[in-house]
Amino acid sequence: ITGEASEQAAGSISPDNPFVPAEIAATAGSDVSWDRLFVELGNVITDNERETLRTWAGLQGTAFDGNWDWDLSVGYGKFKQQQLRRNELNILKLRQALDAEYAEDGSTIQCADADARAEGCVPVNIFGYGSISPEAADYIRANPTITTNISQFNVLGYMSGDLFEL
Repeated sequence: ITGEASEQAAGSISPDNPFVPAEIAATAGSDVSWDRLFVELGNVITDNERETLRTWAGLQGTAFDGNWDWDLSVGYGKFKQQQLRRNELNILKLRQALDAEYAEDGSTIQCADADARAEGCVPVNIFGYGSISPEAADYIRANPTITTNISQFNVLGYMSGDLFEL
């Protein structure tokens, strides 16, 4: 892990981050490792809506004077799932929000990356329960939608009987 923001893992931040308590920064090496729950984002919720259709049709009979049996069937199935996940963590935005610095005024804390700031980056303070502001939580929260469509078509058939008698 390096101190470069583009390569920085979400579980570590620079000791120069303005939110890092002085006691931690004084003993930290090149980065500060951390782990925490993001309760400020809310409970992770997954909603699934699924539809399944499956049909089969077939015919069977005999041939060649009743010496052969045959069977032919066709099957079709379709599955669709729409999944909405709420209050997930957007790891890319979290990395941007953890790369914080003081602004030119010396007191305002801002995201270090100017492009991230232009996109609405809000710095995240991970130190303390409930320390992430509602604005920062909104910035790092993700609500992805996953859509799955699967279909299958099958044709099955067989014939059985004696070819010749020994």
